Amino acid sequence: MPPRKSMVPSSKRRLESESESVDRSVTSDIATPDPASKKRKIDWATIDQKKVFPGFKLYPAKIKTPKANRKQKTRKSTGGIPTTGDTGGYNKDDPLDADIVQKNPFSESQLSETHYVVRPAAEWESTQRYRKFTISEAEFQVGQTVFVSKTEEEQDASSAIKDWIGKVLEVRAGDAAHVYLRVYWLYRPEDLPDGRQPHHADGELIASNHMDIIEALSVIDRATVIHWDEDLEKSMPFKDQLFWRQTFDVGKPKGKQLSKLRSMCIDKAPCNPDEGVVQCPSCSKWLHSRCLEERAVADAQANNKTKGPRKSSSTDVDFSATLTTLGELGPTYLTVTDHRPKQEPKHFNVDIKCLICNALIEGAADDLPPENVAYDPIILPSREAAPAKLEDADSVIGKDENTPAPASPAAAPGESTTEPTPE
Repeated sequence: MPPRKSMVPSSKRRLESESESVDRSVTSDIATPDPASKKRKIDWATIDQKKVFPGFKLYPAKIKTPKANRKQKTRKSTGGIPTTGDTGGYNKDDPLDADIVQKNPFSESQLSETHYVVRPAAEWESTQRYRKFTISEAEFQVGQTVFVSKTEEEQDASSAIKDWIGKVLEVRAGDAAHVYLRVYWLYRPEDLPDGRQPHHADGELIASNHMDIIEALSVIDRATVIHWDEDLEKSMPFKDQLFWRQTFDVGKPKGKQLSKLRSMCIDKAPCNPDEGVVQCPSCSKWLHSRCLEERAVADAQANNKTKGPRKSSSTDVDFSATLTTLGELGPTYLTVTDHRPKQEPKHFNVDIKCLICNALIEGAADDLPPENVAYDPIILPSREAAPAKLEDADSVIGKDENTPAPASPAAAPGESTTEPTPE
């Protein structure tokens, strides 16, 4: 699972706190503190002298239900104070013991609003908010999605995505050496309670409202992540494209946190965008290439039964099948390979029939498909949520000599490098 606490680099690398850089980029944009403010002043320049400041932690806020609402709730049901995941458990007018109330930044989803308390509170309140932050001349901003480094202990060799991925919700800094990001994590399938499933693509992520506060120096690079609405009539993500279509809502009860996916085909399973799909022109149903291949293998075995018993190991395979599509308008081949012993392997095409209505989708082609050909779906356009408007300073700039510059400092497609205008 993504880290649940502020991430402190193992080495003492910090954003460079050059006085000239700080004066130009930060101090000049910070509003003069109110003399009447009762906030405890934090000296960020000396905060690490006794021991390294450990960062910030988030705790779920307790929801205080007004007395009138509480009485009405008691009359209607026997339940007590609702939890964050209960519908109707709170509304915008409810008093909350929360330092942070975060609305859903993923506009294509219905993730719950979250409420958190930050500790230590005095240090958090003493930080300044910014729209942007800079690491080794690479600029990042609120609303972008970023790669976040893992420790050696957190590395997972089985995952196609090696780093954490988070959406930046807020940038705060005590000074140029103490810059923090509040993020929502995008889970990898391996991070889910049930782990990776057959329908998960290599580049698939799951948007969540699991929030953490991390150090800015844990950011590696910008990540381009798109939303896929599972509309097979349009297009599917590229095989190496990072995308999300599902959400994980930490505010909901266990068993209901993961949103539902569209089911299809005879097995009523979701689509894996890395695998092909075929639509029946007769019933308009979509079929998994995997299911069509399995049916072709079963038919080949039924039509080519051998007489008498044959000893075979559990790894012996008599037939295999591969579905190949040459582009959106090209022919589709369902090719069976005969692996039976005592004969040369041979290949032949078979009819593609609907697994639901049994209608003929495409007849068997006379020629075999070219080798190493796969269908490349069209990529969807990036639809990043717009950065929230902030009323604070524009950017915090620092530099870490030990950290290499991210590989792509230029803006990703669909993202803007224009500085937001203060309200």
